[in-house]
Amino acid sequence: LQPNETAYVNLRSTNPNTLNSNTVLFQPKINQNHNIELHSSVNEIRADNTFTTLIRNIGSQNVHINKGANIGTISTEVTIEEQINEQPSVNAIQAIADIIEKRCQDLKEADFHLGHLNSKDKSLLLSTLMKFKPAFSKNIKTLGHCDLVTPTISTIHPHPISSTPYPIPQSLQTHAQNYLEELIAADIIEENTAEWASHGIS
Repeated sequence: LQPNETAYVNLRSTNPNTLNSNTVLFQPKINQNHNIELHSSVNEIRADNTFTTLIRNIGSQNVHINKGANIGTISTEVTIEEQINEQPSVNAIQAIADIIEKRCQDLKEADFHLGHLNSKDKSLLLSTLMKFKPAFSKNIKTLGHCDLVTPTISTIHPHPISSTPYPIPQSLQTHAQNYLEELIAADIIEENTAEWASHGIS
C-alpha cells in the first residue's frame, strides 16, 4: 500500500469454527507503529473461509503485508441486536417542520441544471426532484439536525496530520471569516475559546 492508499483485502480465517457461522467478528491486532489503519468489523464469511475488509496506509512510506501474516483474531459469537429509538427523533432523515417549510420555499425548478437532458427526461427527473424537495437545502441554516449519526472528533489520534497549516491569502480572509461565522450561527460548528487554540484565520 502506498501512503494514504486504501484497499479492500481478502482475509482467510484459520478458525475452523467459522465454517459453521455466517457472520464473524474480526478484531485486528496490528501494532499502530505499522502505520496501518484497520478497524474491528462484523463480516460475512464465505464458503472458502474468507472475508473482505478495508485497510489503509496512514503513514508516509509504502507498507507491505506478507501473505499468511496473522493480523487479527476471529470470533464467531456475534450477536446483533436491533436498536429501536423509542424517543421521538429530532429528524429521522428529515428536518423539523419549520426547516422543511423553508426548504420548500427556497427551492425552485431553475435550481436544477438539467439542460443536458432531452425534454422528456428533463420533465420526468424534474418532477421527481421537486416531489422530494424537502430533502434539499440551499443554505446552511436549513440543513437541520439528524440524530441518526453522531459525529465525533478525536484529538488524540496516534498519527497526527503530517502537513503544516498554511495561511489563508489576505484577499480570502474576509470571505473565510464570514463563512465560519455563518457556520457558527447555524450551530454546525462551535467557536473554540480555549487559551491554547490557534487562530482559524491568519
